[in-house]
Amino acid sequence: MSLPMNRRKFHSFISSVSTNMDLVEQMKLWLTDKAGISILHDMPQFRSEDSAEDKLENALELCQSMLIPITQQGIDSGWVKREFELGLKQQAATESLFRVIPIRVEECAIPEFLRLSSYVDITENGFDLAAAAKLLLGIYSNGIASGGGKSHDVFISRPWAGDDYGLVSLVCKTVKRLGFRLIGSSVDQPSNIELMKRFVAGCGAGVAIIPNRISDKAAKKIINELEVMCSLDIPFVIVSEDSAKIPIHIADHALDILRLDANSINIEKQIYAIVLKVQEEWVNPPEYHYIFYGTDLKDDHKVRNRLLQKVVRQISAIPCLMGEDIQRGQIQNEIIDLIVHAQMMIADISKENLNTCIEAGIAIGANVPINLLSGDERHKPPFMFRDRQIWHYQDDLELLGIIHKLILPYRRYIF
Repeated sequence: MSLPMNRRKFHSFISSVSTNMDLVEQMKLWLTDKAGISILHDMPQFRSEDSAEDKLENALELCQSMLIPITQQGIDSGWVKREFELGLKQQAATESLFRVIPIRVEECAIPEFLRLSSYVDITENGFDLAAAAKLLLGIYSNGIASGGGKSHDVFISRPWAGDDYGLVSLVCKTVKRLGFRLIGSSVDQPSNIELMKRFVAGCGAGVAIIPNRISDKAAKKIINELEVMCSLDIPFVIVSEDSAKIPIHIADHALDILRLDANSINIEKQIYAIVLKVQEEWVNPPEYHYIFYGTDLKDDHKVRNRLLQKVVRQISAIPCLMGEDIQRGQIQNEIIDLIVHAQMMIADISKENLNTCIEAGIAIGANVPINLLSGDERHKPPFMFRDRQIWHYQDDLELLGIIHKLILPYRRYIF
């Protein structure tokens, strides 16, 4: 039985190749050292063993995605095709949550079986900002609207010990069928009450699923999440099996509770009926979650900024807003309002850009979590930032890696 996606230890699996190793190693180094992405990779002799495919399949079950370097040698040997097929198998087992990203690392014809896949090409410009961004966009898939608008999100509280809970799968599919996005905490964050509050507050309803055969730890986590829903007055329903224990005050707060036992009939119909109540009672979330990105808005950085904004939105699964996105009201007041209500601010104070420094000062004054970036050589920063960590970068590729690390704690898990 494979691990559920949120408990898989590695972001990605990448196979070794015997040609163009320098280019692959550059990419791997950026992923691990600059972007902080955990990589599991095979050894060259791995493929020659009779059990290679079994070992690869076992390795993929520990990962959330797969990177397949495309080389002529890999195509000729049939290894690229075997990797791709095993990746698709994982994708099917995880309802398309597992990502498969082919990467063209040398000049060669793309094989027929990959023609319909979106691949990253690093043969012409090397592993640059555009290639790295496309890679991250492939690794993280979250279903957020391309325009970064609000989504109808439902917080899902469920056990994660395994994928064999038929009840859990059935309820989740029903909620998604009604057009909701299911939100939970990501594999990248530890479980704690403050984190629960952050994720729940961005949702307009909740669904809790409590099977009989779960551990005390899993049951306690679900009850804690329900406590948070109660405290934030988020409407929620509970679907449970007959022996699950639900505290009275939580039961009183729930919109409805569906208890199922071995003799229950028309289970799918009953689940659909209770989930419909979530659709009817869904409210605007207590908080509108977004990250504010303060940076130099000059034309020569516009393409870079928009690409970084897109990556931030994709990884965090919440919108990323910049000052130039404002098209209403008095722009200075609107920027201030966006900053003070942001989940977090990223401020690039390169060349001590006056506007960004002012915006960063507003965030500090409003006690908004802030991360300061600078593309300048290290020197004494402006007075008000001297007690703050400043993340220095040498080029756009390093900037993207730093941003990836900074936003992971704010990432919501979507399934």
